Amino acid sequence: MRFCTPITRRQAMKGLAIIGGTLLAGDLKSIVSASQTSAPTDRFLVEGKGISEDYSIPHLVRKVFEAAGGIEKFVSPGDVVVIKPNISWARRPELGANTHPEVLKAVVEMCLEARAKKVKIVDHPV
Repeated sequence: MRFCTPITRRQAMKGLAIIGGTLLAGDLKSIVSASQTSAPTDRFLVEGKGISEDYSIPHLVRKVFEAAGGIEKFVSPGDVVVIKPNISWARRPELGANTHPEVLKAVVEMCLEARAKKVKIVDHPV
């Protein structure tokens, strides 16, 4: 396949339609098969109650990872972990335009506790 050959807009739209249809058909198949089995086990819900006396961002981050099966499900000893937070906007954390610094710190600490070899934080500012 040659990737440097230009294509027309019509060819691009046709290709996207085929890909979209294939993905939709595959997704419909998984929806039908999921409806015939028991409840999915890969989903979870973490409830928070906003700011209270015992409110702690690191605690809530830990609860999320615990609900997802623990940080060990994502990080193995010796892994090099790359975290891509959303930190592109010059806004205060309270505005929710960026990943809260305490959330980022908690995730890095959990990766290190799971004995990651190195944790890198990368982003591409706008």
